[in-house]
Amino acid sequence: MPEWQTRCGKQYRSDDRDPCHGYAARALSSPIAIDWQYAPFTRCLVDNRALEVAAPQLARLVPENSRAAGGPLRVCPECGRLFWRGGHVRRMQQRLAVWQQEATPTEQ
Repeated sequence: MPEWQTRCGKQYRSDDRDPCHGYAARALSSPIAIDWQYAPFTRCLVDNRALEVAAPQLARLVPENSRAAGGPLRVCPECGRLFWRGGHVRRMQQRLAVWQQEATPTEQ
């Protein structure tokens, strides 16, 4: 059962999209120009190293649904963590697109 939370003065269910994402994108983009869609998913989440193409035999470690969807398999040369284009990447691509749009000031 989802919990109700209050963030940025708005109530939302914990399984809903965070209502603060647009606010955060604008706040972070104000002092510096951030391109939210520049080279996403190219660095390791653990140690920030640039990802490399993974050996084909590592594909067996990826969930079957994600393997069937295809896409590049990447590995961190530092920690060995695998990265693939699954549901999380699709959701984050949508979120990054919204952040980019909301961070860009509209001309009036």
